[in-house]
Amino acid sequence: MTDHPLSRSLTLRLAVALAAGALVQCTNARTNDDADGAPPVGDPSAGDAPGDSDAPGPCYGQAPFIRVATAQTLDPIVEDPSRCLLYGADATGNTIYIIDTRTDLTRQVVAVGNEPTDLTLSADRRHLFVAVLGEGKLKVLDAETGALTNDVTTTVAPYKIARGPGFEAYYVEEAIFSALHLVNLETGVDTEVALTQFHEPDLEAAADGSLLFLAEANLPGSKLLRFATTPDLTQVDIFRFDGGFTLPSPQRRIFLSASANRIYFADRAFHADDLKRMRGWLGDQVLAASPDGRILATRELLFDGQTFVSFANRPHPGSGVLFSADGRWLYEFAPVGSLLYRTAIATLLGVHHLGETVVPPGALAQHNFSQILADPKRPVIYGLDSQQNQIVVIDRNTLMPLRAEIVGSSPTDMAILPGGDEMAVATFGATEIAILDLDNATKIYKRAIDVPGNPFRVVGSLLDRLAYAEQDQYSDVTLVDFETGAVLDDLTNTVFQPDVEFDPTGRYLYTGESAGPAARLLRYDVESDQFVAAGETAATYSYPMRKVIYHGGVVHFAGHKLDATTLADLGSFGEDILLLTPDGRFAVSRRRIFDAATFAEVGGLPVDSGLVAADPDNPLLYQFDNETGALFVRTLPNP
Repeated sequence: MTDHPLSRSLTLRLAVALAAGALVQCTNARTNDDADGAPPVGDPSAGDAPGDSDAPGPCYGQAPFIRVATAQTLDPIVEDPSRCLLYGADATGNTIYIIDTRTDLTRQVVAVGNEPTDLTLSADRRHLFVAVLGEGKLKVLDAETGALTNDVTTTVAPYKIARGPGFEAYYVEEAIFSALHLVNLETGVDTEVALTQFHEPDLEAAADGSLLFLAEANLPGSKLLRFATTPDLTQVDIFRFDGGFTLPSPQRRIFLSASANRIYFADRAFHADDLKRMRGWLGDQVLAASPDGRILATRELLFDGQTFVSFANRPHPGSGVLFSADGRWLYEFAPVGSLLYRTAIATLLGVHHLGETVVPPGALAQHNFSQILADPKRPVIYGLDSQQNQIVVIDRNTLMPLRAEIVGSSPTDMAILPGGDEMAVATFGATEIAILDLDNATKIYKRAIDVPGNPFRVVGSLLDRLAYAEQDQYSDVTLVDFETGAVLDDLTNTVFQPDVEFDPTGRYLYTGESAGPAARLLRYDVESDQFVAAGETAATYSYPMRKVIYHGGVVHFAGHKLDATTLADLGSFGEDILLLTPDGRFAVSRRRIFDAATFAEVGGLPVDSGLVAADPDNPLLYQFDNETGALFVRTLPNP
C-alpha cells in the first residue's frame, strides 16, 4: 500500500527527522524487515548538543533538564514539533503542563479538574483533548495558549482517549469492561460506537485520526483491533492471543510507531497494517519510540527497534518518556525535583550500531543456549541464544566462538535442511521462520518466511517442505512450502505441545506430544501436501520431553524406541533421549549414554544438561552447561 494514512500523517515529522542529521549506515542490517516500512535511522549525534556554542536547532534549548513547576507525574507526554511544545498530564496534581522546549520553561500550568488521566492532540493540532476521569469530562484546550475552549460531560467517565478525525475523540472508561465511545467535541454528542465490552482497553490513533487501535489488557486471550474511522467506525483487523504460545495478560498500554508502521502491545511488535504479522518480542512494554522507530524505550531500558535487543539502560527510568520529533533527544520526567531531563540520543547509543545483526560473539559464558547442533559438513557447532536473538558459530576443534549473528526474535529451534547448506530457525517472538545460508562466511541470515503463527519447533524435508509447531498446549502444526512460504495444510488444536520430525523421504511427519499425562506419538502422510493420519501409538506416555528423533527406521520418543512404520514399542531407555549419534550406535539423554540397540547404559555425561551435540566425524559428544558457560567434550565408548 503506497499511500497509507500512517505514512501520510507523519510526512512533516519525517522531514524534520531526516533533516536533523546524516544517516547511520548499517551495512549488516537485516533486509527482510524493509516490508515494515522502517526508513533508515536518523543519526542523533548529528548537529548541536545542549550547551554547544553554535546556534541551537528550532526545538531545543540549552539546559540538560527543564523544571516543571511542582509536577508529581508527567504521563503521558505528547509533542507538537511545529510549536516546540510538550504537553504532560499530572493526574496527581490535577494539571496539564505546557512546556516550551526552545526556552526550557514551563509556559502554562492549566488546572483541568480532578485526575486528568490521558491527553492527545487533535488531528489538526490546534487543540489538546484531555480526559478528566474524576469529573467525567473531556476538556478541550487551545494548543497554543492552553486556554479552555470547551468541556463535554461524557456518558461514563473517560479514562483512555484517542483522537478521531476532525473535532472528535474516542474514549473508554476505567472499568474492567468498557464500550468504545465517540464524542463530537463541538456538539457534545456522545455515541457508543462499539457494542462489544472490551476488557480494560487502551487506545491509539493515527495522526489524522483515520485509524484507531484498541487493545485489551490483563486478560489471557486479550485482543488487538484496528478500525477505520471514516465514514463510520469499521473493524478492519484483529489479533487475539488464542493459541500458539503461553497466553499473556498484557499491561494496559499500547503504542503506535507510525513511521515504522508498528503497533506495540503485550511486549510485542505487530505490523500495523496486518495485525496477524508479529515482528518481534521484547519482553517489556514499549512506552515511546524514536520518530523513525529504530529506538524503543520501555520503563527501564532502551531497545534496538529492528533486532529487539536491549542496548542501554534509561538514564531516568519511569513512565513519563518521549523522543523528540527531530530524533535528537530523549525526554524523561523524574518526580524528584519535578525535572524533565533532556538526553542526547548519541550519548545513549555508545558503540551500538542500530540495526546491525553481525555482532561480536563474546565468550561462551556470556550466552544462554536453548539448543546446540553440530554441522555435518563443517567443523563447527551452532549455539542458539534465545535471549540475545543470536546464533553463535563455535569452532569444533578449539571450542572457541567464531562469530555471531542476530537471526530473528526469540529463536527457539534450529534444523539443518536436507543437503546441509541451509538451516531453518523457528523465531518464536515473530510470525516467521528464518532461513540461514551456512556457506556464507559474512552474513548467515538469508531470508524469512512469514507464517500464520509463532513457530516454536521446526523441521525441513527432502521435498522442500517445512513443518512447524507452536508452543502452547494444544498447538497448531503447519506444513508450508519452503520456497514460497505458502501454507499447504495445518493441524488445528490436535496435538499437545508437539515436537515435529520428518522421515528421510519427507513423506511422513511424526508429531510427538509432551508435558502431559497421556502423550502420544502420531504419524501423518504428507505426500499430497495434506495431513493424512497414518497411525498413532497404542500406548500413551507420561510427561515426556518435547523431542522426537528419527534414525534408521526407528523413532525415539518419550524414552522409548518405536518402529517408524507401525509405531510398535520396541523398548525403553528409562529416560528421555535427546540425541542419536550419526552412526545410530548411541542414544544420549541429559546425563547418560546408552547402547541404542541393547538399551544398556554405557557411559555418563559431565553435567545434567540437555544441550548435547554429536561430532559427525569423530567419536565425540559435546555438552554445554548454561550455569558455568563450559563446553565439555566426551569421548564415546569403544565398540
